[in-house]
Amino acid sequence: MDIIIGGRGSGRTMELIKACAADKGSVIVCPTHHMAKYVAQMAKDMGLDILEPISFDQLQSSRRWLGCRKPKSFYFDNLDLYLRMITDGVPIKSVTIEGDTKDILWLDPSQNP
Repeated sequence: MDIIIGGRGSGRTMELIKACAADKGSVIVCPTHHMAKYVAQMAKDMGLDILEPISFDQLQSSRRWLGCRKPKSFYFDNLDLYLRMITDGVPIKSVTIEGDTKDILWLDPSQNP
């Protein structure tokens, strides 16, 4: 799993769209329906062909969005917003993510041995 980090307007979503476009059969999941429509328009403006992005609610609801085809993989845009929605805005101090390494890697380089 790749993690794209950057400030507002840094191009995170554009990079996610590029990766998803190269990974045919994958779907971008956005925090809201409005954001999913925005990402679809961004991809169109970039001239990239992606499957229709879906909202987090669509992902969670009875899998109707799935239809007859299971996506190859998912790309989550603004993962921090999902976590805030789940915790009703209560701050999250740390998270862990399973990766392909046996070492622990910190995004804060000062924490890495």
